[in-house]
Amino acid sequence: MRNTIIIVGAVALGAYALGRWNDPEVRKERERQAKQLAKKYTRTTKDLEKKSKKLKKKFS
Repeated sequence: MRNTIIIVGAVALGAYALGRWNDPEVRKERERQAKQLAKKYTRTTKDLEKKSKKLKKKFS
């Protein structure tokens, strides 16, 4: 009986998670977060490139 309750709970939790994953609002939020991370990544890489160029000039 206890195992049955645990299995039913796990199935319900899995179904909720799958349903939530395809929710349009959640999908939009994930896309927004991905765009923000992409911006931060490009800013960081550009900044690192500039700093590495300055260091190369300084030590060459």
